[in-house]
Amino acid sequence: MKIDDAIQTRFESASMRAVVNVRYTANFLASLSNNFMSKYDLTMPQFNILRILRGAGDVMAVNTIKERMVEKSPNTTRLMDKLIDKGFISRERCENDRR
Repeated sequence: MKIDDAIQTRFESASMRAVVNVRYTANFLASLSNNFMSKYDLTMPQFNILRILRGAGDVMAVNTIKERMVEKSPNTTRLMDKLIDKGFISRERCENDRR
């Protein structure tokens, strides 16, 4: 299917068609990802945290997780709290860091 047919629009330039095509494809892939993640009661940001922690292999500070997020999120701690509630991760308090 052509992008012109999918959104029923004719484009004035190839560059405009390309921009809309990228956005359309990104939304399509996000929809597929969200449908898959919903089976596990996860959001993409929560999955991103799990991906980061799996790669770390050991404990990791919240600020380090924030730095490595694909989509930066100011509520990383809240996302992690939800993952704790769901039993996906656990939190250990660092004796050197009182936060």
